[in-house]
Amino acid sequence: MTTTVTYYSNPINVDYLLPQVRLNFGDLTGTVFSDTIIRTATVNGVRLLQKKWSSKYQIYETSIVVNPQPPNVPAGYVLANTADGQAYIPSGLTAGDVFRNPYLDYTAPPPPIVISVDEAPIVLAATYLLRKAQVSSSSDELVSWSTEDIRFTNLSKERSLAKLLEADKTALDDFFKKKLAMPQRIGYPIGYIPGYHDLYLQSIVADTVIEIDSRG
Repeated sequence: MTTTVTYYSNPINVDYLLPQVRLNFGDLTGTVFSDTIIRTATVNGVRLLQKKWSSKYQIYETSIVVNPQPPNVPAGYVLANTADGQAYIPSGLTAGDVFRNPYLDYTAPPPPIVISVDEAPIVLAATYLLRKAQVSSSSDELVSWSTEDIRFTNLSKERSLAKLLEADKTALDDFFKKKLAMPQRIGYPIGYIPGYHDLYLQSIVADTVIEIDSRG
């Protein structure tokens, strides 16, 4: 079985988190992992967390864009298949960019895309994935061997990496054991634009429609 890994070598809209990931992992100079690997771990860290916080942040790939686009799509948006259904998301995104779930309400508008209090779990998730990759790539170095005269074992490094991996996983799990304020789910895409969602709004109760109109 062959596993295909997508690497993100081009800058993305959460690159500002990469120094935090490097600091948390302990690779400030890039001697262990390149920026491409750090960025790829950060993107997949966001993916890893989707089940934990209702797909609060999602990853843009060209495959999620509805094709062909319906007529009269608002300027600056594209219709995309998000985790909770079709909704308008900002246009101009590149593969690996992060976007907010249009079906959730947020405490602060972008920028930045990631609310400051949400940066920590993404950094922790990326660090955990990097540590797993480090353990896996170091497997050849951790092999014990012996001859009639010499015995070699690298148990100290193996134990150190195992403890670091366990600590990374514990830090991530402990973060979500706290009673965090989960994002509020709404019955319509937060990116609602008057005049474009009229048919959709027919299925929404009247008091909700009034609330939406008051925002416009």
